[in-house]
Amino acid sequence: EISSSDSRLIESPAPGIISRRSVYEPLQTGLIAIDSMIPIGRGQRELI
Repeated sequence: EISSSDSRLIESPAPGIISRRSVYEPLQTGLIAIDSMIPIGRGQRELI
């Protein structure tokens, strides 16, 4: 059993794009072809 006093709504508004941190850690899939074509980042603010 996991107990916690914190709660959060399941559907809550997303934070604004400016208040998010920039990409600080790449998320590697382990497949070079996918990693080179589709960059994915943790803490993703924008990725072009």
